[in-house]
Order: sequence, then structure tokens, then C-alpha cells
Amino acid sequence: MKKQAWALGAIMLIGAMTANAADKVYTLQHREQSDSRLYITSVVVGEEQTRVDLEYRSDCSNCETNIKVAAPDMGATMYIQDTSNGKVYRMRGAEGIAIAPDKTFVKAGSTRKFSLYFPPIPMGEFDLLEGATKEPWKFRNIVLR
Repeated sequence: MKKQAWALGAIMLIGAMTANAADKVYTLQHREQSDSRLYITSVVVGEEQTRVDLEYRSDCSNCETNIKVAAPDMGATMYIQDTSNGKVYRMRGAEGIAIAPDKTFVKAGSTRKFSLYFPPIPMGEFDLLEGATKEPWKFRNIVLR
């Protein structure tokens, strides 16, 4: 039941986040700290929330990779940390990627695009980090200008 309620909330959030004239869109090619297959491609900052668009590019020719993110209410969930003051903005939802324990499979040689949703963030510099996991994703020094 909890997972169903979260999924409904995520659908409502995602439906509400369409780029409009007031949104600020930043196009990036910011690589994850230890995985050259994972990039932030854009950040859309709106009055209601922030959307971070990512791409996972499978580079293996003979394998299938899986990716996932932790649910928003888990300690391992993704979060944005403002580097100027340390304030944390926890992920609210995701689109195009599975919520653990489910997995999104990425076929050999293909690209998977997905989005993560957060509260609105201030302009400036931030880190996008994953909570307590075995091999956390870390994007450092992301600058919005």
C-alpha cells in the first residue's frame, strides 16, 4: 500500500512538472564522479520543484546493466546539497527509472534517460548525491548560471 501511495504521488508530481516560461532550464554534460556512463543532461528549476534529467549510456557490447534509485522515504535516496550552506533537498520522485527493490534494465549499447524530482533549489552550486548505499552515485560541483 505504501508503495502504491508513493507511486500515485510521484505521478501527480511528474504531471505537474512541465517546463513553462517561468522555469529556468540549464543544459549540462556533468559526469558522475566514478561512472563515466552516467551524466546529468539538464536541470529544470521551477517555482514548485526541480527536475534533474540524467542519461545512463551502456558501454558493454554483450551484457545488460540494471539501475535503480531508493524511494524518497529511504535513507539511501538521492538528494541535492547546496554547497554554499549545506542545506539538503531530498528526492520527491522519479520517472524513467525503477524504485528499489525493482530494477530498470539497460540493454547492451543502449541509453536510458530518466528524471529525478526535488523541491525547488536556489541558483548557484550544488552536489547531487545518493544516500547510504554500497556504490553511491556522486555528482559534485554542479553549477547553475
